[in-house]
Amino acid sequence: MKRKSLMYIIIFVALTFSILLLVDIFTGFWFWNRYNLIFDSAKYNNIITPTLTFIATVIYGSALFLTIRQNKIILSQNIKPHYEREIESYIAEARNLKIVSKTVHSDKEINATNYIEYINESIFALCRNQQFLEDYDNHNRNQILTRNHIMQRDYISDLMFLTEFTFPMNRIISFYEKLKELIEEINQSKLINEDKKLLKKRIERSLLSEYLAFISFENKNSVIIPPIPLLYADFDKTDVQFGQISKTGLRKHYDYFKNEFK
Repeated sequence: MKRKSLMYIIIFVALTFSILLLVDIFTGFWFWNRYNLIFDSAKYNNIITPTLTFIATVIYGSALFLTIRQNKIILSQNIKPHYEREIESYIAEARNLKIVSKTVHSDKEINATNYIEYINESIFALCRNQQFLEDYDNHNRNQILTRNHIMQRDYISDLMFLTEFTFPMNRIISFYEKLKELIEEINQSKLINEDKKLLKKRIERSLLSEYLAFISFENKNSVIIPPIPLLYADFDKTDVQFGQISKTGLRKHYDYFKNEFK
């Protein structure tokens, strides 16, 4: 055991000596002239002073950045509850925004959070209606269909329900106008970007997801979903044109919302 310890000590001493010898040889190339070993305070200051100044600047800058970042986070956390309450208020308002239909869906409670469901139901009802399919075929044959003719058809109840959403200004669009103002206020607030994204995600998920999905689906599947008669697209004309409901007044804020939530 003692021999092994002695052997390890000898090996360690030998390695240390070898390393020191190699260091001495390599540094000798530079320090062969002893003049290079003379201490020059001016050179020392020229090297050390800027180096220490740079390091101090980096440390100070980093500390200042972290302090500013921390202050922004604290301010954002203080502001965020206000906007969370605002969003809850808008959700309650949307649920209380009733859309009354005395013909179709009369037994349903339709509001600004679920109206897309009933728009889809009425569109599907038109697709199954024989008179609507006849009128749609005649329209495709370039036959003129008047507003009076459409008003006499048996699918008029579903069509009138859908027509309510085609105007540039209706109760849903007015509500979305206010929602847009809330989003703009959030964008311009002192909230940090992470909190802005979370708040807008809640707005999208709670109030706009079905609306955005509906418009997007009609955009991509215009062949599958037939256009509807646009009764009041032009009040000066008695003949009726057909068009996608997603391209009427209902679309007014779609592009804005889509851009905000991408």
